[in-house]
Amino acid sequence: MARRNEDLLDRLINNFSLRGTLLHPGTLFVLITVLTIVGALNLWERYQHRLIPVQDYQLTADRVRITPAPSWARIDLKRLLLEVPAGQAPPNILDTDVVARTAMTLKSVGWVEEVDQVRKSSDGLDIDLRYRRPVGMVTLNHTNVPGWARTKTAQVMPVDQNGMVMPPQLVQHFKLPRISVFNPQSFSMARPWAVWPDLRIVDAAAIISLIGSEADRLGIYRVMTLRSSRQMSAAEIPFELWPENGTKVVWGNAPGKEVVGEASAQNKLTALVRFVTQHGSLGQMPDRRVDLRSGKIVITQDAHVADKDGIFGDVNQQQ
Repeated sequence: MARRNEDLLDRLINNFSLRGTLLHPGTLFVLITVLTIVGALNLWERYQHRLIPVQDYQLTADRVRITPAPSWARIDLKRLLLEVPAGQAPPNILDTDVVARTAMTLKSVGWVEEVDQVRKSSDGLDIDLRYRRPVGMVTLNHTNVPGWARTKTAQVMPVDQNGMVMPPQLVQHFKLPRISVFNPQSFSMARPWAVWPDLRIVDAAAIISLIGSEADRLGIYRVMTLRSSRQMSAAEIPFELWPENGTKVVWGNAPGKEVVGEASAQNKLTALVRFVTQHGSLGQMPDRRVDLRSGKIVITQDAHVADKDGIFGDVNQQQ
């Protein structure tokens, strides 16, 4: 059987002819079709203004329909799309690359998290966007940044669900959980529209994003961890959810990074919501600690009590 297969392969190779393949009717048809399409597109780009009144298809503000930006995102995307350098023609619906160019321009805007769709029609462009929004505020003060003077004003820097830094003026528009880690990496170089290069902040943002709008009802004021900058992936050192005062929650690891035997993030959240529904907001409970890592509420001894001005006091002494 193997010999027959070898003979068949030999015959196919021996009968192969490059000239015959190139001159085959099917090959010629495909080649002529491709050349025709490429030529037509080239001619259209060069001479469309002579064939139809191109000015009737120029993009204007009323021909660009775009998902409205949130009130706190101070940006005029229509203006951005319609601005062109001096000497260049304004964007036109008839341009063959107008959809790709529009999507590329919008993806470069920090406020835009995702360009879901750009649709072109004779009426203009319809654009569906998802805007980036902050989920938490990274705190920077004398308790968690070595060398930060007590007299120096504390800072909070908003981050989105992926740990990307957002403009600081958003602080006034949102009431969001704080993210507290000791000695945040590269805090002095953190700039809007760049992901913070500290995995602890990225993981804390992922936890807050999962909890979402429940954070306020649950009474969560802060997400923190005692992991140091040298232990950013230390799964045995959990993240915790803290109210301003009251019961603290041992959460564990970020969503998707659970260790063996640790419950999923959704199971943890379900257990926490059920607990708060029965007992009230975390800030209304006695000062104690509950552990969520098994997916069930386990009340433990509070081994580390700290007020808002001394959260990292013991860590500071160990460094």
